[in-house]
Amino acid sequence: MKPVASVLLPIYNGEAYLKPAIESVLSQTSGDWELFIGDNASTDKTREIIESYRDPRIRIHRHTTNIGMAPNWDFLLQNAHGDYACILGADDLFYPTHLEQKISLLRNCPDAAFVHGPTDIIDAEGKVLRWNTPPEGARDDRDNLLKSFLKGNLLNIISIVFSLKIIRERKLHFESRFELMPDWHLWMLLLLLSERVCYDKQVTTAYRVHDDSITSRRIGSFAWDSQVFELLLELLRDFQSEWRQLGIDPAVEQAQLTSPLWAMAFQRLRKGNWNEAQHYWKIYRQYHGVFEMLRNVPSHYWKRLLAK
Repeated sequence: MKPVASVLLPIYNGEAYLKPAIESVLSQTSGDWELFIGDNASTDKTREIIESYRDPRIRIHRHTTNIGMAPNWDFLLQNAHGDYACILGADDLFYPTHLEQKISLLRNCPDAAFVHGPTDIIDAEGKVLRWNTPPEGARDDRDNLLKSFLKGNLLNIISIVFSLKIIRERKLHFESRFELMPDWHLWMLLLLLSERVCYDKQVTTAYRVHDDSITSRRIGSFAWDSQVFELLLELLRDFQSEWRQLGIDPAVEQAQLTSPLWAMAFQRLRKGNWNEAQHYWKIYRQYHGVFEMLRNVPSHYWKRLLAK
């Protein structure tokens, strides 16, 4: 029988926190779900832990080789059986009312891109460190939320529940080109293609931060920063009329977004990272002239360059 909700749990060597993650799904007040696990060729005890649970609602696919994070996420998304879907990290938790609460709200606003809400941020031991929530003006305002995405991803992935109908109709997916932030790309697409967003004031999830997480290890890296620029520039280019309806000129926004890239290229060059510098410079030159850069170079940059 088709489940109402598909909980998508991608994992690679996630034995440390997998049991509480699975048990948080088993503890849901709504039992009409499937837990669809994508094991990305784990080499630890992940498989053993999953097989210790006998609940028929747990479905697992084991990749024979590691296909990458975003392709694993997308495999789960494209093969989900439910009407609604959500992502659960293998080190995160759902509180018991998460599915029931979020799906009830989404059913009351079926034209919404998704429903989201605040999230507890917990440490490796499960202690609540702080409360994560987007700014008040962007919580249930689709236009303001879209604008805020141009500055950064303010939403916590595990707080979001979305309908699979628009995913199937529009053939959307987690984009492998944005390997480190496929969720950011998908949430923006859903907002651009919808008229509303729904907000749940209740905290129904817990996001774990620890030194071994992908986000902790990669945020602020060259790959992270370059994917952010490419993601935003692509969406500004492909949805120009939608941005203009929000009062945003895509060309102006692209120029503002890329204006710091010459300085980032300069910094990479000074450190001897030639390929990274060239990558940033190539993007910069698509939106700016050389003379514009020369006019804006502070004197201390010239001093550093000459000193080197």
